[in-house]
Amino acid sequence: MREILNYFLKGACVRALIVLLSFGFGSLAFGADRLMIKGYDPVSYFQAGAPVKGSPQWKSSVGGEEYLFSSEANQKLFLSSPDKYKPQYEGWCAYGVAQGKKIDIDPHSYQVKDGKLFLFYTDFLTDTRKKWLKDEKNLSEKAAKNWSQVRTQKEE
Repeated sequence: MREILNYFLKGACVRALIVLLSFGFGSLAFGADRLMIKGYDPVSYFQAGAPVKGSPQWKSSVGGEEYLFSSEANQKLFLSSPDKYKPQYEGWCAYGVAQGKKIDIDPHSYQVKDGKLFLFYTDFLTDTRKKWLKDEKNLSEKAAKNWSQVRTQKEE
């Protein structure tokens, strides 16, 4: 009986650890080192068709936000027109902003629409991008309306 109880307790501990790790530690929309988009190159979302990890070799700060780039060319493009490439809602999950919250992002869960980059949260139980796409018009309006209030919230 004791062996069975130990077996189930170990399984519960592992599941709890997985859940905790899925929420991450430290700042949410940023990497642990305060990099926007967790160190992914913002220009790559528009050009490569998929996010590309940036390099510390090409690092720039714009308005107090640190970005990494995958090439010098992408860094120059960004610096010539940062608002064109910066993610919406300062890199927070667009769906979360529509819900009135700052929520972590997964740099691989995104949408480029009308020349704007929207980022989303994804884990093994939740895909906010799918939820966003099901009701995009309504959620987009809610996010735009909520942003001024959400923007001032402290990071969780």
